[in-house]
Amino acid sequence: MKIDKINIENLASIEKAEIDFNEGLLAKEPLFLICGETGAGKSTILDAICLALYNDTPRFHNTPSRETIEGDLNVKDGRNILRRGTGAGQASVDFETDDKRRYRAIWQVRRSRNQPDGKMQNISRELIDIESGHSENKNVQKLIDDLIGLNFEQFTRSVLLAQNQFAKFVNSEVNERAEILEMLTGTDIYSKISAEIFQQNNDAKTALNAAKEKIEGIKTLDEAEIKVLTDTVNELNKKIQSNEKEEKLSEAKIQWIKENEKKRAELLNAQAKQKEAEAVKDSDETHQISSLLSEFDETAEIRQHVTQLGNTLRQRADIENELNKIPLKSATLSHSFNLLQEQNAKKKTELQKLEDWINQEKANENMYLQYKLVLNQLETAERAKLEVALHREKITTAETKKQEANAFSEKLKAQLETEKKKRDEMAKKGEELYQLVDQANYPELMKQKDLLNEQNKLQIQKLGELNRVKDKLQQLKTTKDEIKKLEDDLILLAEEKIRSEKKLTECKAQFDAKKKAYEISALTVKDVVKNLRSTLKEGDKCPVCGNVYHTLDDDSQLSTVLQKYKEEKEEAESALNSTQNGLNYILVQQEQKQKEKESKKILAEKEENEIVALYPNKKIETPQQAEEEAHLLQEDLNKMQTLMDELNPKIEGAEKLGKEESAFQIEQTAFEKKLHETENALFVQEQKKDTINSEIKTYETIIKQKESIYDECTNTAGKVITIKNWQKIWEAQPVPFRNGLQDAAKAWEQNTNQYEALRQETEKLTDIEKSCAVPLLELTHLFGNPETMSIGANAATPYDKLTSESAALLSSVNGLQKQKKEKEEEIARLQKMEADFISEYEKSHKKELTTERLHQLNQLTPLTISGYRNRIDAIKNQWITSCNNVKFCQEELTKHEALTPRPQEGETQDSLTELLNEQKRQKEENNKQLMEANFTLRNDKENNKKILEFKEDYQKKLHYFENVTNPISALLGSADGKRFRNIAQSYTLKLLLDQANHHLHALNKRYELTCKSGSLAILVRDLEMGGEERAASTLSGGETFLVSLALALGLASLNNEKFNMETLFIDEGFGTLSEECLSSVMNALENLHATGRRVGIISHVSTLRERIPAQIQVIRTGTSASKVVISK
Repeated sequence: MKIDKINIENLASIEKAEIDFNEGLLAKEPLFLICGETGAGKSTILDAICLALYNDTPRFHNTPSRETIEGDLNVKDGRNILRRGTGAGQASVDFETDDKRRYRAIWQVRRSRNQPDGKMQNISRELIDIESGHSENKNVQKLIDDLIGLNFEQFTRSVLLAQNQFAKFVNSEVNERAEILEMLTGTDIYSKISAEIFQQNNDAKTALNAAKEKIEGIKTLDEAEIKVLTDTVNELNKKIQSNEKEEKLSEAKIQWIKENEKKRAELLNAQAKQKEAEAVKDSDETHQISSLLSEFDETAEIRQHVTQLGNTLRQRADIENELNKIPLKSATLSHSFNLLQEQNAKKKTELQKLEDWINQEKANENMYLQYKLVLNQLETAERAKLEVALHREKITTAETKKQEANAFSEKLKAQLETEKKKRDEMAKKGEELYQLVDQANYPELMKQKDLLNEQNKLQIQKLGELNRVKDKLQQLKTTKDEIKKLEDDLILLAEEKIRSEKKLTECKAQFDAKKKAYEISALTVKDVVKNLRSTLKEGDKCPVCGNVYHTLDDDSQLSTVLQKYKEEKEEAESALNSTQNGLNYILVQQEQKQKEKESKKILAEKEENEIVALYPNKKIETPQQAEEEAHLLQEDLNKMQTLMDELNPKIEGAEKLGKEESAFQIEQTAFEKKLHETENALFVQEQKKDTINSEIKTYETIIKQKESIYDECTNTAGKVITIKNWQKIWEAQPVPFRNGLQDAAKAWEQNTNQYEALRQETEKLTDIEKSCAVPLLELTHLFGNPETMSIGANAATPYDKLTSESAALLSSVNGLQKQKKEKEEEIARLQKMEADFISEYEKSHKKELTTERLHQLNQLTPLTISGYRNRIDAIKNQWITSCNNVKFCQEELTKHEALTPRPQEGETQDSLTELLNEQKRQKEENNKQLMEANFTLRNDKENNKKILEFKEDYQKKLHYFENVTNPISALLGSADGKRFRNIAQSYTLKLLLDQANHHLHALNKRYELTCKSGSLAILVRDLEMGGEERAASTLSGGETFLVSLALALGLASLNNEKFNMETLFIDEGFGTLSEECLSSVMNALENLHATGRRVGIISHVSTLRERIPAQIQVIRTGTSASKVVISK
């Protein structure tokens, strides 16, 4: 990667700068110098490179404090680099990648509205492909990392040579070297890997122990137990099948009884419903409804004519009613006509008066028509006159403000000069404070503290684990003691078992003998007695018992003879059962004790595994060993506390400096803000003076414009106004004049409009008079003079409807008279038809039928008739249905009584239900036993399957632990991560020394660097002293710088083996070198150009200015401003 160009704008003290490494001496020379006085801004150039490429800088990155100085902006924020008093700044770097493609990385910061007093905005970044012009503003950091191949830490190690850190590494204590080398080379990943390997091995061991415990925690059945359970399942299945058959039979009988009772009840119910239906069918009400329906159907045709006659009579009455209303309507129309004539006469009189007024005002018509224009001109002239007076007052006020602004500007200029001097003093103080903060190196101190805290935490953790180990060891001892007691108990039980088994054998033999004696005696006595009895007669003496033989069938004396043998047998059986029960108790106790012993063994093994898991680093078997190990750990803790006590004062000092730096930055920010406010205030005052002058000129221009407007408006109005001396009147009283003119114009407009409306209305009323005269005359001829009728006050007809309603009323009269005649003819015809039907009906049915009866029948609605018909049909259907239902129920009862299984004699529903409940209880009990047996078998099957799975899992975990994690952890793993880190750093240091020796040979051929195998201590081989080796810490200050520079160049070479960095920067250390040593260093650095590299040196040493022609000079141009000058 090659840096081609750097652009800086408003960053720190640099206002604007462009550094092109492809132009002038910078492109030709192998070395270039960045020089300038302290605080001028030399390091800002490196900051700009880092910000453009990584949005970070070593200076802000290593700041210990996080105090806030503005809003959410803290002292570590890169946006603090924005130059004070500016609204925006940026840094850009043009660089070339290894594939020769050129890019531009841009970093921008700005305040709101780009104003110096605006709120700080978020950083914006952009990456541009210079050849194609393509731009990206998303994921910029990832794109740059991929192009360069380095992250921020790697870039700073490769480009900003850290020879000061290597000097510290050379002279550091043994326990600090690993941490310093880790920071320099970025090998902290190996510590993390080592700790992770150790943790994964512990996790694998824990998982292995857990898998073993799973296997041991599962118990299975033996073959005998499985056979017993299988036989039990088969037997129970047979019992359940038998139970189900018996249940079904009982349920069928119960159902037969229930169904039989139901059928009988249904038959009785059907017979009752049949009687009810028959009673309803033969009732008087049913006969009356049937008679009514017959009469209704027979008179259907004549009832239609009766209905028609009623309708016609009502229609004739309606017509007569309408004809009776006509005279009143006619009178109303005539009354309205008279009112119209009166109204028309009045309106003609008003029309004549308006015509006379208009003729009188005709001379002012043009003024009245243009009165709005006149009013507008007059109002505009009035406003112009008012604004002229107002702006004359404003000119007077502006002159006063102008004098005040001049005085305040002079005061601000004096204040600004004082504040600039104070700013210069603060800048010098800040530069000194920043150097002290850098020397304190707070991040390095905190890293050492964090490392000590981590080690302390691990030791405390180990101490806690040891305490838990002591507790576990005590628990383990208790468990083992319990196991020993259980083993003793089992020995005693085994001896007792042998004695009980021996006694059981003896009791069983004795019982068998007594039982056999009893059975033989019983058979023998029975046979003999029976034979003797067969020869005896009633009254003879029995040869066995000596008694008189009374009854040949009585055997009670036989039991008395055998009682002795039976009692001996029962005593032997009781002894046998007692001994068997004792043996069973011993067996139960043995099983319980054995299970308890196995459980305790598992617990003891688990506790041993927990002890190993808690403290795997060392095997501890007794509490005393744990106590000794804890004592050693406590000693290590005390040593670490001593180191921490030494480190804390240094950290406190660095923190104090950090707080002072933050406080100074806050103070400086506040002062810069105050200075900026003063500058802004001065700028505002100058602008204010300009504004006042501009305002005065504007006011004068406006006065001239308004005077011109006044003259123009009065001339325009005067051409229209016809009033004498109008301008004098208007100027004296402008508002009353305008109001009077407006009122006169509105009166003209109102009267002319009213005149035209009246004229049109009188013409319309005259036309209505002519059209209404003829119809109203005919109506008067038909219904008489309307003046004799009483008409309401509100009965008048609207004038616009008078013509149409007069004609309509006359037409309606003619139509109604014609309709009345037609209805009377229709009524006569229908009345004759009705009389003829009644006469014929009475002859044929021999019963009276009146017109009133026909009207009554007609009053019955279709819904009522339909209801009667439905009711008669329902009564008939109900009677038929009830008859059929009785027959069906009799047949169903007969069929059911023929069905089987029928209950046996004496079996009732209650007895069968009780039997069924007992059968279900037995089945439930059998099912419960079956479920328990099946569950035990399934559980055993699942346990066997789980054991196979757990064993397979255990073998996998065992293989993974023995062949993967444990061997790797033994080689590389450790809790603190040091094992793998030390191995990796040992190899890294050897590679670093090989590269460093190459550069050291160019700087000083006397020395060569080496290290002991497995150690991080650097040794110096003195080639002029026969290769004698000594510690690098014995070198002088100048020699230490050379060695440190060689190491830094070596580290850059290591980093550049994969990523080629063309430009390197060195920022300190040259002031301690002698002239000869400095010359050697310069020659060596110049020789780097042959490897395709160039070196930038940041220094203010005068000798370097003379030696290096290519220079980037940072020159102060003020107390807080600098410019960049590049030598040509």
